[in-house]
Amino acid sequence: MTTPDDEIQNDVLGEQIDLGCISRLGTILAQVPEQPAKFTRETVLTTAEQLINGDRAKDYGDASENFQRIANLWAPILGVEVTATDVALCLTQLKVARLITSPAHKDSWVDAAGYIALGGEIANKEQS
Repeated sequence: MTTPDDEIQNDVLGEQIDLGCISRLGTILAQVPEQPAKFTRETVLTTAEQLINGDRAKDYGDASENFQRIANLWAPILGVEVTATDVALCLTQLKVARLITSPAHKDSWVDAAGYIALGGEIANKEQS
């Protein structure tokens, strides 16, 4: 519960602002990792590697299996056979198309690098 000392008046909105909430938000934001100041090739590749081997792998499982599942869903829509490698190439081209419109969008560069890496690995598995 807040006391009058824990609040300030927002005259624009005409409501009280809970200072404890602002303090808690500051604590949360302090835990967010800092983004690199420069967006370099190393940043792109390192970030892509962390995503495809970390959060994305945890969220979606094995990339090869996931891309094959996507290929199986796309095949009847497209009316042609689609491989997991085709999926990696198409997803990469999706990112390239977006970069044509927004070339400074960092996430698209990182995602494209990740799709290329996964596609290279998958293509080599398919050839074996």
